[in-house]
Amino acid sequence: MKFSPFLIVVLLLLAVSAYGQTARFTVQLEASPALDVAQEKVKKLRESGVEAYIVRSEVPGKGTFYRVRVGIFDSLAEARSSARIFRTSGRSGILCCSI
Repeated sequence: MKFSPFLIVVLLLLAVSAYGQTARFTVQLEASPALDVAQEKVKKLRESGVEAYIVRSEVPGKGTFYRVRVGIFDSLAEARSSARIFRTSGRSGILCCSI
């Protein structure tokens, strides 16, 4: 069974809430199997004043991906607000996730 990224985020949030832990959130702008592509994206974002960073992740069955993320937020609402700003600037594929 294949799950959408949104559903996975929701399930993770529910799991965190169920255990009473404090979650923190980020906004993921892109994921690439190529480190140089992710580095170029981060460079462009930083040149425009956005503090972006890369998270290396092993994706089962797909290999290594480099996720370009911005921000660390204390609430999902804050992350979503930031994500809306990026969406209105024409970026797509944006999602909020817990860290």
